[in-house]
Amino acid sequence: MTAKSRTVRVRVVVVGGLAVWLFLLFSLFRIQIVKHTHYNTLASRQHEKPVEVPARRGNVFDRNEELLVGSSSAPSIIANPSQIEEASVVGRKLASILKCDRRSLTRRLREDREFLYVERKVAPAVWSRIEEASLPGVYSVLEKDRVYPYGDLASHILGRTNIDNVGIEGIERQYDEYLSGTPGWRVLQKVPTRGSRAVAGSPFMPPVDGSDIELTIDVGLQSSAEMELERAIARTDAQWGMVLAIEPSTGEILAMTEKTGARFRAEDGAAMNHCLGAQFEPGSTFKIVTFAAALEQGVVELDEIFDAGGGKYDFGYYKLRDSKEHDSLTVREAFWYSSNIVTAQIANLVGSEDLYRYARKFGFGSITGVDLPGEVAGILRKPVEWSGRSLGTISIGHEMTVNLVQLVSAFAAIANGGMLMEPHVVREIRDANGNAVFQAEPTAIRRVLRPETAATLRDLLAGVVREGTSKKAALDRWDAAGKSGTAQMLNDDGSFSNRDYVSSFVGFVPAGNPKIALAVVLVDPDGVSAGGVIAGPVFRDILTRAATSMHSDPFADVRRKEAIRTWIASSDAGEPALLGAAPIAHPGTMPDVTGLSLREARRLLLAQGVPVRCQGVGTVTAQQPEPGAEIEGASLCILKGADL
Repeated sequence: MTAKSRTVRVRVVVVGGLAVWLFLLFSLFRIQIVKHTHYNTLASRQHEKPVEVPARRGNVFDRNEELLVGSSSAPSIIANPSQIEEASVVGRKLASILKCDRRSLTRRLREDREFLYVERKVAPAVWSRIEEASLPGVYSVLEKDRVYPYGDLASHILGRTNIDNVGIEGIERQYDEYLSGTPGWRVLQKVPTRGSRAVAGSPFMPPVDGSDIELTIDVGLQSSAEMELERAIARTDAQWGMVLAIEPSTGEILAMTEKTGARFRAEDGAAMNHCLGAQFEPGSTFKIVTFAAALEQGVVELDEIFDAGGGKYDFGYYKLRDSKEHDSLTVREAFWYSSNIVTAQIANLVGSEDLYRYARKFGFGSITGVDLPGEVAGILRKPVEWSGRSLGTISIGHEMTVNLVQLVSAFAAIANGGMLMEPHVVREIRDANGNAVFQAEPTAIRRVLRPETAATLRDLLAGVVREGTSKKAALDRWDAAGKSGTAQMLNDDGSFSNRDYVSSFVGFVPAGNPKIALAVVLVDPDGVSAGGVIAGPVFRDILTRAATSMHSDPFADVRRKEAIRTWIASSDAGEPALLGAAPIAHPGTMPDVTGLSLREARRLLLAQGVPVRCQGVGTVTAQQPEPGAEIEGASLCILKGADL
């Protein structure tokens, strides 16, 4: 080999070596610098596992801060089949504890996978038994769950969530966006043979808890309504029934319930909120519209006498009967005794167009706008579609349908002086920091009547209970006013039922200064179907019971408790005060509210402009900030009660 060829070979080796080193350096630069983030992410994925951190679903309270729905945690049983060698043994032991099919469970435990749910949200005692069994590859995870301190009370309003804690009915569905919150996330480190675990310093994004919702419902009245309705259905053997109560001055729904009896047919719509979705003829309860139109337009006087036909009357196109025979009746007496004959004559004086116009003013034939899903508008045909008998029959509440919210809202308009209010069930929504993100304000839809006409109708309705067809609705302690009705339900095909009759009573108390408008409807009761006889006593019994069970006196102006007023007055005066045995700090500082109920403590603090977040139930066991801390500038006070 010549010297020249050797030199060339050396040069080739040197250049080749330099090229290799340059390539390696370039690759290292590319990996370590240019693609550092990319490869670091790939490496992290091999030993890190991002997991979602669920948000706490918001609570639901009644108008007095009584917890109706809360959030808790429940253990869910999971398994890693890849870690289970004897699936038949594990399956047999698990099935005996969970009371499930052994073969099906064993087959699932043999699947080629690393994760499966065995059973979700079991009782803690069930997991304790599984834990004691020390089954390989079987674990538990805590999942958010819903708890109901009052059981199924107000269930048709509250609705429910599915297994994944997503609202699917009622308030849970309608306000799922507010209640659900925003989930966070954390990164877990994968540990060989031990699954994953959190490590100090790992990335973590905390969840944003869901908002709390305060309803207009009163637990005391709701409980009374459910209890007395259930008793009435059992007593009358009715198929089902419903009760709705509204505060006339605000449109706030105070109670809403329905119950089924032994003869209830499943095809009648078990999942429906019947107070919103069931349509029925209002019957004689609709006579308030006919008389309101006549009095408002001045076409009749209360003492004007009409021919009652001895209980029978031929109108040409149709004939009407009254339940009792009267030769003649004044307008006032015709309302008290619910004369179909005189009402139809008054309707002739009002006329089709004006009767229809007043029915629409009262809200019939259109939805009320209540903040719950499932409302139907009912049926109210235009006068051009009426037959020769329609004016008379519609004037007494037939040939049309309503829902219960419409009917009670109409009576509430008379009770409050003539304003039709928009009904609602949500009073306030508060975010996770206790700040109000929504506050309902009373919304007047329209003026239906002059106050003078409304006052006249209130007197007439009081006379129905005092002198007329609904004496059984009278209360011992307060004057009641109302009207009974008997009519038919609407079938799914649009026809009127020949078997399902509706007995109803709608009224308000006290008659002179109404605070509650309440309706009772019983469908197809056995025997007598007259609303005043069947539904009137239920109205009486609900309000009698509610007077002792409601958190606030329903028949007086709502006032803050004396101790709270004293503290506020003392704070304004620069002096400390006492609330029971709990010492109140100096004005401008946080009071000691431990030992008080969560409801009382929250009201006290809100009165001083301090936002509050309640956790748990019952009485306050701890608070943050502590007593004596400066209130000014405090963004939130957390009150803790007993665990759910």
